Formats: sequence, C-alpha cells, structure tokens
Amino acid sequence: EQIKLLDLPVTVKDYQLEDLRKSLVQDEVFNINKPGYGKTLETIIWLRVRFGLLVKGPLGRFRVLILCPKTVIGTWEAQLNKYWPGWDELGDWEITNYEQILNKQRLANLQKVTWDAIILDESHKIKSMKSKTNAAVNTLKAHCRHCLTGTPIKNRPQDLAAQLKWLSPYSITNFTDFQFAFCEMERDKWGWHARGLTKNK
Repeated sequence: EQIKLLDLPVTVKDYQLEDLRKSLVQDEVFNINKPGYGKTLETIIWLRVRFGLLVKGPLGRFRVLILCPKTVIGTWEAQLNKYWPGWDELGDWEITNYEQILNKQRLANLQKVTWDAIILDESHKIKSMKSKTNAAVNTLKAHCRHCLTGTPIKNRPQDLAAQLKWLSPYSITNFTDFQFAFCEMERDKWGWHARGLTKNK
C-alpha cells in the first residue's frame, strides 16, 4: 500500500515487491539480484518509504551517501529524477565514486557526517578486507547500509566476507571466523582451507 502511494511511473514487479517486503524492515540490506533486475529501483523505493516522510538530521533533512563506479553516477541521478521527483530538495545527498574516498580531504568531509543511509553500488569493489577502499568505507558512519551487486562473489566465496562485515560490522570478527561460518573447510598437512560455500542452507 505504501508503494502504491508513491505513484511510480512503472509497474513494480512481483519479485521486487517481495524483495521490498523483506528489506523495508531491515536496516542492513544485501541486494544481489542479477544485472537488469532493478536493484536501483528497489533501493530508491526503499529510501522513499523509509525516509520520504521523515524529518531527520540537524537541518531537518535525511542524509544519504551513494558510492558507485564513476560511470553510473549519471545513471543514479537519472533514476532518482525518474522515480523520486524533487529528491535533491528533500534530503542531503552525496553521489560519488569509490576513487573519491581515497582522497584524504574528501574522506575527512564524509566522515564528519553520520549518514541515515549509505549505499554501496557494485559493492564487490570492497571485496578485499585488505584494500584501501575497504578501509576507507569502514570509517564512514551510517544508520542504514545497503550493498548492491549482481556479482557478490567474483572469484572465491571469501569475496563475501568484506561486504557482509561492512553491512554488519560485529557479525564477523575476522576472516577466519567467516570461513568457518560460511565455507566448507578441509584440513590437510598445511592446515585448514576453504573449498567453497557451505552446503548448509
């Protein structure tokens, strides 16, 4: 019913409604729908329902940070214009690329804000827990966090670890804990090794 009130210029598909039914009651959302399945639309609807009627922040406005590849910044702006007219007047928004947060001054400015929501588009960009991008993203504060990617695992199941840890910082203490929780582990004379995701649903 809330989604119907948004008067969207598109019919929301059944699987998208099901996704939203689950995600709208969550502060941490991991959307791994395939490319072309409307992850951006689902996220915009999530933001509209959660924040569209709320007054937040010291300026009476909610605050959203979207980190994405440079090539899709324009796509985000176009999609927001299409599915949320006036979006840029309703809240304080930052839409920028991952490279920008490696700039010390840029990162320092983003760190000053406790964001109502941070969206990581193509979140596999932070798949390495040892990368500078991962380290920078983990210094940002947010009440709600979203990961969007059609390829959550690029090479190994361990690629999920950094994304899951960012979504819920206290859920995974370290990489070893992740492997024993979510991977099939085998031991040989050199020690334990992950052999793929756990078969335990």
